[in-house]
Amino acid sequence: MSRILITGAGGFLGQALVRAARHAGSEVTALIRSTAPSDWTKDPSITTARVDLGGSPAPDQLAPYLEGVTSVIHAAASFGGTAHDHGRDTLRATRNLIVAMQSAKKPAKLVLISSFSVYDIAALPEGATLSEDSPLLGNGHGRDPYAIAKRAQEHQVQDSGLAHDILRPGAIYGPGRLWSAQLGFARAGRVICPGGHAQVPAIHVDHAATALVHAALRDGSGLVANLVDPSPPTQLEWLAAIGQNTHRVPLAAVLRVAQWLGRGPAWAARFKPLNYDLTRARDQLGPVPSRSFAQAVAAAKAQENTP
Repeated sequence: MSRILITGAGGFLGQALVRAARHAGSEVTALIRSTAPSDWTKDPSITTARVDLGGSPAPDQLAPYLEGVTSVIHAAASFGGTAHDHGRDTLRATRNLIVAMQSAKKPAKLVLISSFSVYDIAALPEGATLSEDSPLLGNGHGRDPYAIAKRAQEHQVQDSGLAHDILRPGAIYGPGRLWSAQLGFARAGRVICPGGHAQVPAIHVDHAATALVHAALRDGSGLVANLVDPSPPTQLEWLAAIGQNTHRVPLAAVLRVAQWLGRGPAWAARFKPLNYDLTRARDQLGPVPSRSFAQAVAAAKAQENTP
């Protein structure tokens, strides 16, 4: 039986990864920073360990958790805060994990969860199709500390000498998380939506987790793939599915405000209308989910309301 180590296992995507790995029949070592979900204690095939990868644990401290592991899915990272936060919880954490994996007798395969933020969206015209071959941000350059850190994190993995895959999920949603910054700005019970007709590269958390586990278990390495569900919703379709009262405003007007606030590149990347090529993930990671975005949101809302 395979064993997958999952970092950041206590997070929104991390918990879905544990479920997907167990559904695939793999044993799991789950690295967490806080308390493990109670249902994990009932499963003898889930081993938990409280480890702060950004706190510089020595490689020999991590070595016991890597014993018998065939692959590592690296979900631990900072999703907000300052450049210092990203340096600690994304870049230092990744470096510490890589060093420990390199020191193992039989290094496991590393599956990195990256982000669409690594793409140079400004270089794409409106209506272009974003694929894995689209231009990337230059090393050390980005729209914000998160984008800079995720691009640098990819370099860390690519330079590690470890067998690896890099997967870039779009906007991950699911029960308890039905919002994306690409929808606009929530103000006084209403959403101010720039444009409204841009596709949002949505992927349900369970679909993302299943694809990542497939990557961890597949033969071979070197895959770079975007993760987006079929038929991504437009901003207005997403907002309608979650029942949000919406005020649509012209995108050009929003970008003028962004320029005045010094947020031009970040907002232009966030709201630019693009299409998304799903070919590589579909061909390399198995069949795509059949349910629509509206069906997935309805199921997520029902799950939220279940005691």
